[in-house]
Amino acid sequence: MFTGEITKPIRILQVHNRYYSGLGGEDSVVALELEMLRKRGHEVEQLLVSTSDLKDAHPFKILNAALSTPWSVSSYRMVQRAIARFRPDVVHFHNTFPLLSPSVHWAAHEARTAVVQTLHNYRMVCASGSLLLGDEPCEECFGKIAVPALRHKCYKDSFLATFPVVAMQAVHRFLGTAHKKVDAFIALTEFAKAKMVQAGLPPERIFVKPNFAVDQAHTKRESNNIRQFAFLGKIFRYKGLDLLLEAWERLDDPNAKLVIAGEGPAKAELEHRFPGSDRVAWLGWQDQTRAAEIVDQSHFLVLPSRALEGFPMVLVEALSAGTPSIVPRHGAFPQLVSDGRDGILFEPRDVDSLTSALTRSLQLSRPEWLEMSERCIRKYREFYTEEANYRVLLEIYERAIRSRMMEGFSGQFSDGDISGMAEKNS
Repeated sequence: MFTGEITKPIRILQVHNRYYSGLGGEDSVVALELEMLRKRGHEVEQLLVSTSDLKDAHPFKILNAALSTPWSVSSYRMVQRAIARFRPDVVHFHNTFPLLSPSVHWAAHEARTAVVQTLHNYRMVCASGSLLLGDEPCEECFGKIAVPALRHKCYKDSFLATFPVVAMQAVHRFLGTAHKKVDAFIALTEFAKAKMVQAGLPPERIFVKPNFAVDQAHTKRESNNIRQFAFLGKIFRYKGLDLLLEAWERLDDPNAKLVIAGEGPAKAELEHRFPGSDRVAWLGWQDQTRAAEIVDQSHFLVLPSRALEGFPMVLVEALSAGTPSIVPRHGAFPQLVSDGRDGILFEPRDVDSLTSALTRSLQLSRPEWLEMSERCIRKYREFYTEEANYRVLLEIYERAIRSRMMEGFSGQFSDGDISGMAEKNS
């Protein structure tokens, strides 16, 4: 029986491929888990690479990275060296795409360490990582070689860019990497777990651990008539900002203000289509502190995403701040937001429904909004605090360590012996 408690410090090697900005939700999760574990006495070392290394790189370097996507020899050796030097109890992988590749799972497994992989997105089974084709949800590649992804050019709208991703999936499906070399997967929601099981991952090794936010002191929202709505995130088409701006134009309320914090390839076109006014403010990229202030000062966070998102960090940050969210009724969102209680749901990709949700939010009285805000805070304190997250993560580590030791010593020791060894090792 697992206790869910490791009483002695353990050694964790965090491995992560950062994105261009280094400020995405996955990057934030890695940083938060690092701090959470270290301040509780665990030894954590990071092995980080960055996709920004490919920005403006020589074409040969980009080609080499593409060819290494299915199996990176250099990353395999890099992880081997890090394990030999640090001697971790657990190697916890976050994002391995595109520079690391799943070869790193083999390196960690062959070093006889417990292997944990967080599933921040659906890249393992979907070339786009978002289960989205155009504007519609898509599962064409589930359970088979991802030929549809090549046909639809799902990654960066390019056959050449998509091919290495599909090759990566095919190679490791054939090798059985997910089944043989990973001791525990972390899904962010029950919805994500169900999708990954549907796609073929072993259900007994997938554990649900949501994202969390550190509770902070919050400012008092002004009680004037201006109600601020906020969109924060990268401005890609799949994020649905165009839907929000179209719905916003339909509102006839001078006391409603929309602030947009973020950058991305779709921003220029949207700014041209929906020029700023006294009711819309384009703030551009904001650092973490300022972004938190925007969420804290807003009456509603709006996430109009077309994609089946994993668990946007900004959503849990909004819950901790007592800021209700307006989100689409698909994917994990209905599990995360209760319509009419701590937020408002609308039909996905439907401007009329989003307009109605915005109108509904503006019709709330001050006492009704305060009650909704208080429910957000209660939900955060029950499910998404650092302490609650820590307990779940440590239980997953314990399970992974025990699973790895049972595999390594199967047939040589009794189950009781293995349990004792796992406790000693931890």
